[in-house]
Amino acid sequence: MFILGILTGAIGPLLVSISHYFHLDISRAGWPIVFDAAGYLAGTLIISLIWKTYRARFILFFSALISLFILLGITSIHNNFRLFLIFIFYLGLSTGLLNVGIDSLFSEIFGTNRARFLNISHIFFGLGAFSGPLLVVATLTITGKWYLFYFFIGLVFIPLSWFFSKKTIYVFSEDLQVEESTKSYKGVKDILHSFPFWMILLVMFFTLGVEFSFISWGPLYLNKIQNISANEVSYFVSAFWFALIVGRWIFARFFYKADLTHSLIAACIGTAVFITLTFGCSKEIIIMMFTTCTGLVFSIMYPNILALGARFYPGKVGFVTGAVSTSGGLGCIFFHG
Repeated sequence: MFILGILTGAIGPLLVSISHYFHLDISRAGWPIVFDAAGYLAGTLIISLIWKTYRARFILFFSALISLFILLGITSIHNNFRLFLIFIFYLGLSTGLLNVGIDSLFSEIFGTNRARFLNISHIFFGLGAFSGPLLVVATLTITGKWYLFYFFIGLVFIPLSWFFSKKTIYVFSEDLQVEESTKSYKGVKDILHSFPFWMILLVMFFTLGVEFSFISWGPLYLNKIQNISANEVSYFVSAFWFALIVGRWIFARFFYKADLTHSLIAACIGTAVFITLTFGCSKEIIIMMFTTCTGLVFSIMYPNILALGARFYPGKVGFVTGAVSTSGGLGCIFFHG
């Protein structure tokens, strides 16, 4: 989750360098985000259709292997924008498989405690996302070449692929017992006809759409409209992700028994207020403050929506987690389209 977070947190700062490198106007600057989101969408859809706990080893190993080859391959094709978009699509697909696969496994393993452990898992995602912009700055400062960032991350996937291939890390999932839902949902057909399922999809649609718009278009807005340098923009993105880490730690430590529905409503209201304030001011220190507040209240949205879906439909965790994440992927594409 830490490495996946790095890739997510880096996309905004990288977008600035990529748009300059390929001389993209504002209408095309978001294409890498769209292709990445489309790939992520495809990955989450695949997970919803094929996920079974006994397939976890193959799915996670295969996904890590794809990521490895794509990340290393970007270095070779970085001069061709169309090829780069294709590679970004497949990178989104493989990371979507990894992300949703890990979330599904955690939701099944930890049962009624899934909200707490999903938040803990996404603390590491947040740590990676916080580190991503800083690593982009380091790569650009030392090498001046944005594509080498993907190469260095690709090297990390060599031991990661080996790790996911080890059978011993999946032993704990062999004797899982599914807890009972508060209502009787016998299969996918019943789930598709239930109102809570579609409401959860809708909330995730807006959640990921808003999040990825904020961390990708936000840096472009700060760079091109507020005239803040690309390196300084990276610190704003890191402030957002650092706040996400803190918020998830606070929830996992003190509020993991809180009602999921009420906590999500409060987070939605707080996010709307602070995003509006972030783009409504021009002073850098004030923008930084509201960006941090946005990350803090937004932090619990993603893991708690997944936990809520798994709580309603514990017998179909893989399908629900994949479907909810697919909805989030659609939100990314819609908000960037």
